[in-house]
Amino acid sequence: MMLAEADEMIMDDAFLVNVVHPCFQNGSFGSALPALLRILRHRAHEVVVEKNRWYDVTVFKWLASEQDLAAIIAIADLCIDVIHRYKKALLEAREASTEHQLLILKAVGKACEVGPNATSVHSRLLRLLPGVALSQEALDKLVDIIWDFDWKFRLDIEDTRRLLTFLPHARERLGSERFLLITSSALKHSARLPPDDFGRVHSYVRGALDVVVVYFSSSGIEEVALCNGTLQCATVYVATRT
Repeated sequence: MMLAEADEMIMDDAFLVNVVHPCFQNGSFGSALPALLRILRHRAHEVVVEKNRWYDVTVFKWLASEQDLAAIIAIADLCIDVIHRYKKALLEAREASTEHQLLILKAVGKACEVGPNATSVHSRLLRLLPGVALSQEALDKLVDIIWDFDWKFRLDIEDTRRLLTFLPHARERLGSERFLLITSSALKHSARLPPDDFGRVHSYVRGALDVVVVYFSSSGIEEVALCNGTLQCATVYVATRT
């Protein structure tokens, strides 16, 4: 917790990047998680408790002013450090509850709101797929963030391939709506690739379309698909290139 205490006193963006970030990458999950949660709490502009049907949820809020952009992005990188490097430990550590996972992901989502400056943050989110070990609620939140900011970022070939290879896992773990949204995103970004790059992911696109066909053949999925114009457009666009 010494890192969090030092950050609370210094409150300098460079400290997050040059000191906290390397420590999170090289330290233990057990020390990184509580330090991150404390940093999120004292760096947040507002801390509120929202009530839902089952339990209270703490929410950290930031005002995306120009002077805070660097800090917000640095905090998002710290959040992804914890999720990515210790993703297997997340399921094993009792303190890594769903609430903590959601707090971390919401901080990352806030960073994505700042636009092009957060391109690296959005890309790192995609690199958590497909093997990230999150609770169902947290995985849903991760997919929501990727979709919500999908229109702001243009993916390169590697991130597009990563999204395509996530679809078989998405079919198993996501509900119908989120599966359709993340599939739409994968196919849309595939269609945007230059011809040479599209050729390199062609087999992945075909595999993704096969996953879609299998999913649609399930009971009740046809009705969902008919309501999803985004997926229809993306599928037709990709089909013209395959």
